[in-house]
Amino acid sequence: MNVDRDWEKLGLYARQLTITDETINTRTCYSNDYLPEHPHATFPPLDGAYISELKAS
Repeated sequence: MNVDRDWEKLGLYARQLTITDETINTRTCYSNDYLPEHPHATFPPLDGAYISELKAS
């Protein structure tokens, strides 16, 4: 899971992009509450082959 430090970095980055300002408390607007316990993807994992390699063969 993400740690407080990561949320602090995200808050600083949002301020640098002028999306938020110093009045926003990053601890209250970012949360892990909505993340799934186990991530799920509907596509198979990458096998290490690159498109350029596939075209060359």
